[in-house]
Formats: sequence, structure tokens, C-alpha cells
Amino acid sequence: MNHRTLIQTLLLSISISVVLSGCRQASVTNDSTPPSVNTGSQLPEPEKVYVKKAPERDAPSASKLVDDYNARNFGSPGWRRVLLELMTDDTVTRTFTVVNLWRSDNDAVRTLFLLEEPQGLSGTNYLLQEERDKPPEMQVHLFLPAGERRVLEVAPGNFSEGLLGSDFSYQDVRMQLPVKGYRYSLKGGASLLNEPAWVVEVEASTDQTREVNSWSTAQLYLARNFPFLLGADFYGKPENETGPPHLLKQMRVQGLKQIDGVWTATRIAMYGQDKHASVLTLKEAGFNSAEIDSGLFSPKELPGLSERVRQGWTLEIAPVSK
Repeated sequence: MNHRTLIQTLLLSISISVVLSGCRQASVTNDSTPPSVNTGSQLPEPEKVYVKKAPERDAPSASKLVDDYNARNFGSPGWRRVLLELMTDDTVTRTFTVVNLWRSDNDAVRTLFLLEEPQGLSGTNYLLQEERDKPPEMQVHLFLPAGERRVLEVAPGNFSEGLLGSDFSYQDVRMQLPVKGYRYSLKGGASLLNEPAWVVEVEASTDQTREVNSWSTAQLYLARNFPFLLGADFYGKPENETGPPHLLKQMRVQGLKQIDGVWTATRIAMYGQDKHASVLTLKEAGFNSAEIDSGLFSPKELPGLSERVRQGWTLEIAPVSK
């Protein structure tokens, strides 16, 4: 397998981070999936969103909603294992098993991704670092065990690239919503998964942030009663000056439950073009895990972590007892 294909697979596996927030160590079953979601091979159509008129006078500002979301409890430090299925025409074409670890320190969030399966790609890993006060607020370092065997840095211009039939990108799956260089506005209300939600529109407001996004605007659906991202629609520029925006992709949370006071998604789908989709299923997780070594979250640690995974190391860390 060539170097470019390995990089593509690595970028594809990033999708496990977004909206899967904190819970204590657990195995997650289909009991957490709403009855309306088809758990068979056929993927349901993305839930439609009907945006209500302008929000009421006492509605929170868009900036407050973004700040509340970024300040949410996602069980740091924590880890989880996720099954990623790629689908075309409701047929699963490829699967991946990915583990990720993360920790949050003030305004910085660092997340490790370790690819366990398929075996031929085992050990591929990367580190995603977010710092809200340092535009573009994100750095990504990766290590490819079958490549040049050195830590590489992903250029910001590649943060929005979707590869191997996946519509997930680095920008889609960061733990926090970007702030510097983006403009947010509250557009109204809606409902997803029978939960009331605020509709927040976001667009890049600087040349630098426009270069790292494949979309021109996006609508985010933030739960009204708790800080959680229930879905998103991403739009490209209209084909002509009078035409509507072009829908590029849609993200929908399809399973949601609360564990120890923390909301977590158990199933997520990203719908792309030409009947392509990617589905994420949470298998197990351990959160608020003090045993996770803070020293692991460094680019220089990626080669050593890769070798441990290739030798069969499996991450199993118990959460801190209350």
C-alpha cells in the first residue's frame, strides 16, 4: 500500500471524535438507539430539520451557545473505542476499529487516535491539538508505520479534505467549535431526536479560515436543554447568484443517552454525496480516567504508541471511582 493511501486512511479514521462526549467505562448496546433508527444494514434517511422563525427575545446569543458547548464536560481525561463503517447504497464496504484518548487543560484539548483494525493499517496514529486562542486553533501530527517512519505535520489546507469515500474531515470532528476567524449567528429553533434545538449558522470570516473549509456556510443544531451537537448541515456556494446554497453533507446523531450525568452519542451518521455515508458506533469507553498518562499527548510519542498497537497492545483503563 502506497504512502498516499495510508495518509488517506488515516484522515478517514479521524471521524470518531465529534459529539461522543464523556461517560464512565461501559459497553454500549443498541438499547441506547432510538426506536425510530433502523439498526439493520439499511441506513435511514437523515432526519429533516424544520427551522422555526427568528428566536424569541430572551434567546441566548450565538456566542454564548458556542461558549457553553466548548465548555461542556466530555469526561476528560478519557478514552473510547469506536467502530466506523463506510457505506455505499446501504452496503458496508469497509470497517475500521479506532481508539482515541483525550485530555482537556484550560482552553487546550489534545486528542490521540490509534487505528487498531484492519490489521494491515494497525499502528497508524495521529495527535490533534486544539488551542482556542491560537489561530487556526488546530494542529495535526501523524505517524505512518509503513511510510517514512517519521512524524508528519498536516498542513491547514488539508484539514477539510474528505478521502476514501468518507465525508468526515479534521474540521468536522474537533472536540470544540472554532472561534477565531468564524462568525456565528442565531437563526431560530428546531427539533432533532425529539429534542428542542437552537439553529446556529456559522461562516468563515477570514481568508485563512476560508482556505481550511470545503463549505461556505453551515447550520449547527445545538440541543436547547444541554450543551450537545445533535446535527449539522454543510453548504457550498450557490451555483448561480440567485440559486440556493448547495448542500454538501449532513451529520446526524442517531443514538443518544445520558450516563452519570453526561450526555453521549452512541451512533452518528455523516451523509455525503452519491449515496455514500459513514456510520460510527460507540463500543466501549472509559472517562475521567486519571490513569491516562499526560505524557502520551506529544508528537514525539506517536512512533512508540504505533509500535505498541502493532504488537497487540489494547487500551483498557478503568475510570476514577467516585
